[in-house]
Amino acid sequence: MPYIRNVLSSLRKADLDFSLINDGDRIAVGISGGKDSMLMAKIFQEVQNIYHKKFELLFLVMDPGY
Repeated sequence: MPYIRNVLSSLRKADLDFSLINDGDRIAVGISGGKDSMLMAKIFQEVQNIYHKKFELLFLVMDPGY
C-alpha cells in the first residue's frame, strides 16, 4: 500500500517538526466507518508498530446518526 508510506512520511515529518507524539501519550482515533477515519486508524496502528515512542492507542467507534 504505497499511499500509506506517503501518509506515514508526512506524519513522521509533522511529529519531528511539532513533537506531536510523546512517550506515555494516549491517542484516541474516532472511527465513523468512512474512508478517512479508517485510514487514520490504520496509520496510527502502523505508527505504533514502527515508532520507538511508546503510546497508548484507543479507537472510538462513532455513529454519525445518518
